[in-house]
Amino acid sequence: MLGNQVILVDKQNNAIGEIGKAEAHQKGLLHRSFAVFVFNKNQELLIQKRELKKQYSGGLWSNTCLGHPQINEINIEAAHRRLREEMGFDCTLIKAFDYLHKSELENQTIENEYTEVFFGIYNGKPKINRHEASDWDLINLSVLKKLMKESPGSYSICLHISFKNMLEFTIKHFEKLPIQDYFYNLNNKS
Repeated sequence: MLGNQVILVDKQNNAIGEIGKAEAHQKGLLHRSFAVFVFNKNQELLIQKRELKKQYSGGLWSNTCLGHPQINEINIEAAHRRLREEMGFDCTLIKAFDYLHKSELENQTIENEYTEVFFGIYNGKPKINRHEASDWDLINLSVLKKLMKESPGSYSICLHISFKNMLEFTIKHFEKLPIQDYFYNLNNKS
C-alpha cells in the first residue's frame, strides 16, 4: 500500500530505496520525514494534540503537523498535503532547515529520520481531522519551552527534537528568515 511506504535515504538525503513504514520503524532504518511549524501574527505556534489511537506519540502534544512523504512525493508537497489532512487548512511554507535524528519511542519503535522543517504563517482557526488530532492550541514559544521542561512526557519526541533544532537554527539565522519577527523576542531571552 503506497501510503504505508517510506523513502529510505542516506545521510545526505539521497533516496536509496523504499520500505514499509512499520518495518522502517522496527529496524530503525534511516528514512525521509518532515515537520511543520505554523505561527500566527501574535508570535504563537499552532500545536496539535495527536489523536490517542495514533500508532506513534498518541495523546501527546506535537508541532503543527508532521509525517513522511509518499513514494514519488517531495517533502514540501507532503507537508502541504498533511497540513490540509490533519489541520484542515493550507498556507505558504518555507523550508527552514533539516536535521538527522535517531531515538527510541514507545512499542519498541525506533525513529531514524532525515527531517526537513518548514515554517508557515496562518491567522485562521484550524479545522482538525479528529482521526489525526484530538485538540489544538496556540502557544508562545517561551511558554512552550518552559512547559516542555516542566512536563516533558506530555510532548512528542518529534516536537522535543525539532523544537530544540528550531531554537538553535533561529538563534544563528533568524535575520535571514521572512518570519524573523516571530523569533525576535525568544532569541533575545535565550
